[in-house]
Formats: sequence, C-alpha cells, structure tokens
Amino acid sequence: MIRAIPFENASEAVTISLDELTGEGDWPLALRGPLFAAERKAYSEAVDEAVKEDEEGTLTEKTLQSVERAGAALRAKLDANRPANPVEATEAANYIKALVAMSRMLQKPDVDKILAELDKVKETSLGSLLAFMHAYNLRFAPAKNATQGEIYRSLYQPMAAARDRVLASLKDPGAGGTPPPVRDDRHAIGHFSALQLEPLDRGTSTQPTKP
Repeated sequence: MIRAIPFENASEAVTISLDELTGEGDWPLALRGPLFAAERKAYSEAVDEAVKEDEEGTLTEKTLQSVERAGAALRAKLDANRPANPVEATEAANYIKALVAMSRMLQKPDVDKILAELDKVKETSLGSLLAFMHAYNLRFAPAKNATQGEIYRSLYQPMAAARDRVLASLKDPGAGGTPPPVRDDRHAIGHFSALQLEPLDRGTSTQPTKP
C-alpha cells in the first residue's frame, strides 16, 4: 500500500519557516550590522524567490542553489569575522546552522529509491508511516488514479482516529488537560544547534554559477 502512495516533498513548510526566520528584525545581533548587510540581503532575496516558486508550483534547481550559496556565504563571512562576544558568536553560528540545515530539506528526496527499501518490510504501523514521512519531509500528494484514491480512503479512518486521540489529550487547561503547544518558528535554531555542518557540505560554492 505504501509503495503506491503518491508522495511529494513538503517544501512549503520549510520555505515559509525560512522566510519567517529571516525577517528584518529576526536576525541575531551579531549578523545585523552593515558588515553582513550584503549577505543578509542575498539570503532574504533567495528565500523570497523560493517562497514565490513554492506558491506557484515546484522549486527550480537554480533557486535551490541560490539559497544554498547565500547560506554558505553567510557562514563563510561569520567564520572570517567571529564576534568577540562568545554569546553573540554562538547565537549567530547556531542561527546559520539552522538556515543551512533547513535549506538542505528543500532538496527533493529520491522517493523511488527510498521506497524500494520497503520491499524488505512486510507490514508496518501508521505511526511508522508518519515518522517515515516526517524524516524525509514528505506529504501526501493528490491521488492520480482509483487505486491511490482507495488507499487514501483506507488510511482515513485510522488517521482520523489517531487525530481524535491527540485532540482528546489536548483538553481545556482549566479542566486539567494539557494545553496545545505554542508555535515557535525559532525552535529550529535550537533544534539544529548541535549539528555538524561538514557532512552537509556537498561542494557548495559561494562563487556565482556561470551563465
């Protein structure tokens, strides 16, 4: 069943988060000065183009490369101009780590190759399916044929039941339940703070590509 599901890359959530993280007043203190003005501008413009393309359809390789180059340029500039204040330096480094890591999530995974591994799995749980989708930044794409439509109908009932269980656990705080978590897009910065960026380096260059 899972092999037949039409998956697509959930890039919109990433581009929107990047856009919200790079608002004019959202940059960490160490990156706000004139020294980083050109790099901030280039990154913001690259992300704006990514958001626009995502709204209209699919991200192009050119736009993905622009986001990656802009992130690499920010990182290189910070490495060459480390703030004297260690707190500001760490904050700026963690911020750029989040930007670089999230930009990698915009790359479309090789879903066919990933799904081929499922030949080794006889059955799995709904939780494992959702965890798999989360790990590879996938979402359900529109059904393109009757078989896919039937799969979605069979998945709807267990997913609706799981949703209802979650909603039941998020009761009114006044009634002793757990309040829903407050959305915080900057959580990504803390999430990626321990990340080593070297494994993510795939020959990304800060030099402009040839026309």
